[in-house]
Amino acid sequence: MFANGGVRVPYFAINKVVSGNTGRVLYHHQLHAGTQVISPQLAYMMTNVLNDNTDRIPEFYDCNVLQLYANSQQACWNGNRGVVRPAAAKTGTTNDFRDNWTVGYTTDFVMGVWAGNDDNSPMIDVSGITGAAPIWHDSMLVAEQGHPIQDFVNPGGLKRASVTYPDGVQTTDLFLPGTVPTYAETPTAGPTSVIGDTPTPGPVGNPSQPLPTAYCPTSYSFAFPPPDNGVVVDAGWW
Repeated sequence: MFANGGVRVPYFAINKVVSGNTGRVLYHHQLHAGTQVISPQLAYMMTNVLNDNTDRIPEFYDCNVLQLYANSQQACWNGNRGVVRPAAAKTGTTNDFRDNWTVGYTTDFVMGVWAGNDDNSPMIDVSGITGAAPIWHDSMLVAEQGHPIQDFVNPGGLKRASVTYPDGVQTTDLFLPGTVPTYAETPTAGPTSVIGDTPTPGPVGNPSQPLPTAYCPTSYSFAFPPPDNGVVVDAGWW
């Protein structure tokens, strides 16, 4: 439904059955018009997040296979990723590496890939980005052959705002109208910078309600070391 503007269409397994002898269509699934279960704006907000390769870099590094670049990964590492087809994608890995998956979509197709052992035994250090995602990447490129490259369409009705959080982190994101957060930098007021709108003062500080903390801790360790690729990797690799 994220790929379909918030419209949920019931899933089905068989689209068509055709007689091998006569060519007669024995069964053809009747497409359902679907039901609008979330707004187009909310669906686009999710697509906008899942399509943002810049935000993937701290976890998956650049040239990760969730980005549908036309050239090989090695070529991407060498600075030539070729044409990039917009795509939204998400990985997942269960405990003990028993299952991992990648589900993603373009303007044409939705595809899900699962990787794991058929006896439910755990794999060895195989995550969604290293197991299912490369299969998803290559399969999507094959499926998209001959299709024009199209970006996801913003349905409108969203507010793009730059917000400075109390911890000093500043982000520019899409918000549903009326949901742009405001924070008090002092006990009296604190502005939020809104692109295209008049800034509004933040709420009066409430000492009994703690303010949000930073998104990421100041110290961290890599779950998997960054790829070397002949480049010296250090704490400032991004």
